[in-house]
Amino acid sequence: MTDQPFPTQPFPTQPFAPDPFTPEPYAPEPVAPEPFAPEPFAVQVGEPAASDGDPVGDGTVASPEEGLAGALVPAILEGTRTDAWIPMSDGVYLAVTLYLPHDSHGPQPCILEALPYRKDDMTSSYRPEYVRLRDEHGYAVARLDVRGTGSSGGRATDEYPEQEQRDLAEVIAWLAAQDWCDGGVGMYGTSYSGFNSLQMACERPENLKAVIAIYATDDRHTDDVHYMGGLRKWIDLVDYCHYMTPMNALPPVPAVFGPGWRSEWQA
Repeated sequence: MTDQPFPTQPFPTQPFAPDPFTPEPYAPEPVAPEPFAPEPFAVQVGEPAASDGDPVGDGTVASPEEGLAGALVPAILEGTRTDAWIPMSDGVYLAVTLYLPHDSHGPQPCILEALPYRKDDMTSSYRPEYVRLRDEHGYAVARLDVRGTGSSGGRATDEYPEQEQRDLAEVIAWLAAQDWCDGGVGMYGTSYSGFNSLQMACERPENLKAVIAIYATDDRHTDDVHYMGGLRKWIDLVDYCHYMTPMNALPPVPAVFGPGWRSEWQA
């Protein structure tokens, strides 16, 4: 990955296909250099229509326990999934997937999960969790590829580097400033995203209101997956390092990054 401004090609104008992504996503394709102007695109999910259970099409359905003559309860209004780029102050762009609730909810808090585990392919199976938080609870959800991983620009240099914390402070400020966010951002996650949630809580950015850290710790010397009481564990010698290194060597996801993915990968 390169530390130059990202990416070098126009952002795709057509929404990417649901999993699995487009067939043979890494097939060679001609790349013509053009100026980059990143623009997000949305995958619009349908809104409720009139049906037997919702005879007036106003987003309410009859309670199944009481029948059509019973009380009306709100229907679940599905939101959107949008891929976007978040610009960093050094010119690098980070790739984020936004799960935004239905417009009828108005501005809502945003939940941020920041991971190095390639949100668009290797961990895309986690998607139903974010859809549930969006549609059943009305939260906006942001899933971020941290710098140098997945479809984000920049270079991954280590676990939890200081640069990552500076990036996340800028990401939190960007999310809080969007018109679909009420200004409050929470962080959550398991393992890696739990660790950086706690680290950002220590930094106390203005718009970070809560963290939920699962299987994480603020003491990496005595209670991390790599060390226990200062001794290095086998998982760090033969497991984690042998899949994180090749994972970070993979190219950006072409269906998300666009036609310039190959030149970005080779840079």
